[in-house]
Amino acid sequence: MDKSRKLAFQNTEPRVLWGGQTAESLRRRDLPRGLFRTHPFAAPLVAVLAAILLLIATYTLLWGEHSALVLTSLFVLGLAIASLVIPIEWLLIMNVVAFILADTHLDLRSLNYHYTRFVPLGMFALRALLPSTLQRVRTYMLPAFFLKPFGLFFLMALVSASYDKLDPTGTLLRALTLGFALVAFGIGLPAYFTDDRRLRGGLHCILTVLALSIAIGWIIIPFEDRAIFSLTDYSRVRGIYLNPNTLGLMAMLTFFPVFGWRLEIPKGKRWPFTIILFSLLMALLTSGSRASFAGLITGGIVFFGFRPLGTRGKVFLILLCVFAFLMLFGLPQVSPGMLRTDHGWRFELWQRALHLGRESPLLGSGFGSTNQVFSDDQILLTRQGIYAGGSHNEYARIFVGMGGIGLFLALLGFGWVLWKAVRVIRVEKNPVIPVSLLAAVSGGLINAIFEDWIFAFGGAPAFPFWFFLAFLAIYGHRRTLLWKNLRRWYTMQGYYASPSAFQITKRGKSK
Repeated sequence: MDKSRKLAFQNTEPRVLWGGQTAESLRRRDLPRGLFRTHPFAAPLVAVLAAILLLIATYTLLWGEHSALVLTSLFVLGLAIASLVIPIEWLLIMNVVAFILADTHLDLRSLNYHYTRFVPLGMFALRALLPSTLQRVRTYMLPAFFLKPFGLFFLMALVSASYDKLDPTGTLLRALTLGFALVAFGIGLPAYFTDDRRLRGGLHCILTVLALSIAIGWIIIPFEDRAIFSLTDYSRVRGIYLNPNTLGLMAMLTFFPVFGWRLEIPKGKRWPFTIILFSLLMALLTSGSRASFAGLITGGIVFFGFRPLGTRGKVFLILLCVFAFLMLFGLPQVSPGMLRTDHGWRFELWQRALHLGRESPLLGSGFGSTNQVFSDDQILLTRQGIYAGGSHNEYARIFVGMGGIGLFLALLGFGWVLWKAVRVIRVEKNPVIPVSLLAAVSGGLINAIFEDWIFAFGGAPAFPFWFFLAFLAIYGHRRTLLWKNLRRWYTMQGYYASPSAFQITKRGKSK
């Protein structure tokens, strides 16, 4: 290869930047315009979001006991200011802590915590829409396959407040929290976590808080009677949470990401993660949550299907499970909770939920009306000898509240993100963290067949689940952009190294 052809070949070397773009491609054309130019409704959306936050804060202050007005106002104001100035990782921690506290058996009604807990999520969304944030966001950075189906779901939930006859205010508030979550995860995460290292740092922060919440629940068992949920024949551990099923679900969602984190640590420094994994497995088993155990089995199949372990890893996992089950059967007052055979009237509740959903099969009764629908239906169920309520199935609940269209959009969003993640994972060399998050999300979707919590953004499990889902969406989107850019580069490389390009270069120099 002569000097001119070699020089032309070297000039095509890609300098891969964030999002799969290259320095050469950015120099050849103008930078993509920010969202304020490409989307003229971005600025009004910021103003509307700020007004909504102000209304929610005002409603929070005026609701409940007037004696707590000053304390609540100072708390909300300090929380909002802190959310705007602290690093984004700390804002993630604030959100996780806020929603965990909402699901504990602590009495926080004096602080009007039912509405205050949404302030960090709203401020996260507001920070994602600030001009300083949007100026550095490019449209190609955003995972469209995450935002489009769930964005349509959000618009449908917002519109459902207009025809909801049971609880239009609750529908509006639930739709707004869904909008906050989509903006925070779909725009805020790609904007602030611009590289994989920082995104993993945010993941580590969330996992640390989740593991601490479960560990604290175990520590307080000898000192707090409410940490054990006692029934006639057996007991179930619930730690700091109101429901033992919540403890099992949180442990299941945390298990696989912590396991993947452990695999990335050098072998001599893994012992803290081994202790955490053992405590998570024990928390899941002693909670008696069979739905979470089904999610754990599903997540294990997904994890080992995409990331087979070596001999040492298999031995470690087998020993971990053996010790956990031995500990479980060594606790005779707790072990019957996991081994019970009743189904808690779930089949009857699912059948009843489908019957209620058929009354409005396309649009549903309203995104936030499902609690009222199932509460009114409780009287009929009691007459039939069914002493339980709700749907105990997230997909049936979506069908009742949002109809078949809403259920289709939700399943489309989940399926699209998982499909993109699987495509990338199958090509990557050693994607431990994405595989572990894929296992956690898959386990959560299986758990949702027996419990309803995915779109309940005021509860503890929803925030980590949606963070894991957004992580997978961003990961798949960035890798796809990188592959497209590399394919363009290889095409250019082959062209510049071809004889035709050499002839064009030679003719240009002769002129």
